Amino acid sequence: MTLVCYDDIYAANLPAGADAYLGYVDGYWPDYKEEVAKFTSAHIIGLTVKGAQIGDGCDIENGDLSASSGAQWIHDAQGRVVRPIAYSSVSEMETVISEASGLGLTRDKYRVFTAHYTYSPHICGPSTCAYPGLTQPADATQWTDKKMGLNGVLIDQSMLSDGFFNGVVFPGNPVPVTPPVPPAHRNIYTPLATDGVFGAHTCAAMQFVIFNGNTWDCDGFFGPVSKVTLQKYLGVQPDGAIGPVTVMALQRHVRATVDGDWGPQTTTRLQTCLNYGTF
Repeated sequence: MTLVCYDDIYAANLPAGADAYLGYVDGYWPDYKEEVAKFTSAHIIGLTVKGAQIGDGCDIENGDLSASSGAQWIHDAQGRVVRPIAYSSVSEMETVISEASGLGLTRDKYRVFTAHYTYSPHICGPSTCAYPGLTQPADATQWTDKKMGLNGVLIDQSMLSDGFFNGVVFPGNPVPVTPPVPPAHRNIYTPLATDGVFGAHTCAAMQFVIFNGNTWDCDGFFGPVSKVTLQKYLGVQPDGAIGPVTVMALQRHVRATVDGDWGPQTTTRLQTCLNYGTF
């Protein structure tokens, strides 16, 4: 038994009933958040088209990532994502695999998601579609763009291997990394390491919340706009100066010791709240 996955650039066109849905976490059509809200009992796959270290995988095609930058992306995503996903046309995938191998990545460290429109359900591999030059099987294949969706629109359909989500954190697939988070509070930048370091990853997770899931604003840089937005979120004067008043408001919000000093303990509490979806 294999898994069914639907995708389209608009979540409104996607019907219920699939095991998984694929959406974009950035770019011109960031529909990931809408899919998370719409399909609470399915796996939602998030792809980046811009190469930021967000989401579950990267989109390798003209105008997005190249084979080399895609391989670098899955290399850099190790430890943040369980077997990050490389999505690419079947004609490019062997190059992606070769680039990943050059970075020391074996095939068990990432998932291969090919696009191969044969209009016949399959997962690419030497013993299935036998695409010339493809030496090893994929983990999933987008095999048609003519599945009837909602609103009279044709959408993409993919076939995923049974083990595609093995080890991936999901409320219906319990892996004790972080506790299940209500769908409305899922954060594409979590789970975070609760290490007390306010780095780019923690900042991006916080930005995802204070900017209402708009990934365009999640750059991991705690600049003037982010500071003002955080202050508005906390209900203090939005002057862009992160002083004791703002820090104490943050500390109260994350239930840290209220002393006006934003140190490791405050950041650890912030990271914990982001992981639990309670920030």
